[in-house]
Amino acid sequence: MADLLSGQIDMTFADVAIAVPQIKAGKVRALVLPSDQRSPLIPDVPTFQEAGLGQFALDAWFVLMAPARTPPEIVARIDKAVQEIVVDPEVVERLRGISFQPRRMPPDDIRPFIKSEIEKWGRLSKAAGIEKE
Repeated sequence: MADLLSGQIDMTFADVAIAVPQIKAGKVRALVLPSDQRSPLIPDVPTFQEAGLGQFALDAWFVLMAPARTPPEIVARIDKAVQEIVVDPEVVERLRGISFQPRRMPPDDIRPFIKSEIEKWGRLSKAAGIEKE
């Protein structure tokens, strides 16, 4: 973002949390969002697909995890708490204030999601010739 603001580069992919303050200040212009859906933080910015550029998603995400042998009833209690938290108006407002959009993923969907992310980024890294260091 510093290089974009200083004119060293003409464009960048920036995390929404970093870009939104600069967009709202009028210092940069968002052209397209690399996500499957529009962000409520910048609702006028189209997704790649909406802009006619194909489907492309580069969403940042965070997952709350517990040890593998955590009893199912404990996982269910944690999930219930998360369900309540991600819809709490005060929490949503505070997270949006720092450019995060809270969402809940059911516990059974997390492992397949992470596996698909590893596979996707592995394929893209290989196609781009990116080597492990």
